[in-house]
Amino acid sequence: MKRNFDLVREILLAAEAQDFQQSKPIAPKGYTNEEIKYHIKIMEDGGLIRLRQHPGIDLPAPVFDGLTWEGHEFLDSIREQTTWNKVKLIIQEKSLGLSYESVKVAVIHVIKSAIGS
Repeated sequence: MKRNFDLVREILLAAEAQDFQQSKPIAPKGYTNEEIKYHIKIMEDGGLIRLRQHPGIDLPAPVFDGLTWEGHEFLDSIREQTTWNKVKLIIQEKSLGLSYESVKVAVIHVIKSAIGS
């Protein structure tokens, strides 16, 4: 399955908005349960989110325990839709692969352009 940064962004936004005392499944529209679960797992592996561990219980959906520091930092850098669209456009124009590192570099470019540096 291919990684989808639009879905990663949507999961981060939804996870941030959640009350972690009463977690509800995160289900961004337009994605299958398999895509969502896969992305949640790789986001945990990548250190963006924390999941509650329930030994011996097979939950229908992961239960979030919050974003990590890196998860908050990454989300803050791509939170605004206009910024996110600019980041994707820069990556496309430069024919770069859409990777975590290329997104972070493009975010820096967008920020520098916005502040006139």
